[in-house]
Amino acid sequence: MKIRRRRRPERPTATAPERPTPIAPVAPGMTAGGMTAPRPRPTSPGAAPVRGRDRGGAGWRRLGLGSLGVVLGLGVWVGRATGQRAAVPSHLELTGAGHLLERPVDELLREDGLLAGAGAVRDRLLATGVVDEVVVHRRLPAGFTVEAVEKRAVALLDLEPLVAIAADGTLLGPAEVRDLEWAGANDLLLIRGTDREAPDFASRTRFAGRLAAGLRARPTLDGAVSEVDLSRAPYRIEAVLRPAPIRLLLTSDGFFDQLERGVGLLPTLTGRWPNLVRADLRAPDRVVVRTGPAPLIATDEAQGPEEGSR
Repeated sequence: MKIRRRRRPERPTATAPERPTPIAPVAPGMTAGGMTAPRPRPTSPGAAPVRGRDRGGAGWRRLGLGSLGVVLGLGVWVGRATGQRAAVPSHLELTGAGHLLERPVDELLREDGLLAGAGAVRDRLLATGVVDEVVVHRRLPAGFTVEAVEKRAVALLDLEPLVAIAADGTLLGPAEVRDLEWAGANDLLLIRGTDREAPDFASRTRFAGRLAAGLRARPTLDGAVSEVDLSRAPYRIEAVLRPAPIRLLLTSDGFFDQLERGVGLLPTLTGRWPNLVRADLRAPDRVVVRTGPAPLIATDEAQGPEEGSR
């Protein structure tokens, strides 16, 4: 649309004295000629001031803040609209055997389709039981870095398949070679006698974890035991020694003391009975042994081995 300038009417040629032409009031934002006044452009700090009347001031600052609020509002809306794809962790650093990756990690990091808060992510990862330590670093605009350290396996449960178990009884997941590497061991204790369907399965696995962790803290005893059977615990626990598969009968309360006692007596017992297959150390003052073809024999530690019937 073209804008034409309005011409002023010609002055009268009469000789009468001239009177000033009345000027109509100018509307805000318009020039005297009817054209729209150009809006001053905002300048950056330090720039030369704009000539003419300052149309900015407090009004411009209010407009600027309002515009910023609109921009931020659009940013939030766009973030929510694209949160399904943009809100993903920029980096996940996992130290351990990798059992955490067997779980839906992406669901643990989200909340209603958006990226959950750093505190919520930390709590959810710790709630899996697999993770021992979590450090979350938030990275704007829609991501963060997660550093997670998994728990170490201390034993393997004789289930189908074998399950790695932590010191607190947490079932980490199916046993892998990585569990040995992360545990720093050539092999792990095998624990039998646990049943997933049994009502005491949770308490039995917690006890198994504590027992295995206690053995790990005693390298001499840990190296002497290959597996433990908890099927008749707590009053009868069978520890299978190595390299000879001799079984020691122990109790849960005195497990480590009785095991240490049995390992110390083993050279004497095997020297007296080369076909030794089992030794019962649950009594504090004597040992009941069983050999391959022979009946049960009771021995008195104080007086040395002496044959007798049970």
